[in-house]
Amino acid sequence: MLKLLILLNVFFVSFTDKPEKSAPALSPRAVEQRAKWDIPTDAMDYPVAHLHVDSLRRMGAKVFHTSRWFNGATVEMPDTLATKVQNLDFVEAVEALAKVEKDWVPTKPNTSLYFRPVMIATNPDLSLHGCTDVLFYIFCSPVGSYYAGGLKCNSI
Repeated sequence: MLKLLILLNVFFVSFTDKPEKSAPALSPRAVEQRAKWDIPTDAMDYPVAHLHVDSLRRMGAKVFHTSRWFNGATVEMPDTLATKVQNLDFVEAVEALAKVEKDWVPTKPNTSLYFRPVMIATNPDLSLHGCTDVLFYIFCSPVGSYYAGGLKCNSI
């Protein structure tokens, strides 16, 4: 139950800019493939600004993940802190990823709230570069045990 309650305060913080003097965060294989197919680097290849991420940590937010493609970070923080973060100069937007009414959270043994994030590219073309338009949503559903009698493992 504790892990589930943590999910109720998860936000995606979008940053306004990226560091100007950094190298693309690409693996050697990615660099080789880009050279082979003549694909230039763009803003999505550069890492997020570590100063921005460190600022969020100093304010008390727990940073789970950063995304160079979306130029932001997935963080856990209380709603009151989210309001303060929204007003920072380097923050473009703060979006709640999981806001669920507490009545939907199952409390019986062997039950949980299932989260399934889905992202679909909506660009009008099919090409070798990253997508610029996406549809992002999260399926949420209370679930019980998959096996009616519980999971029974074979011993070896």
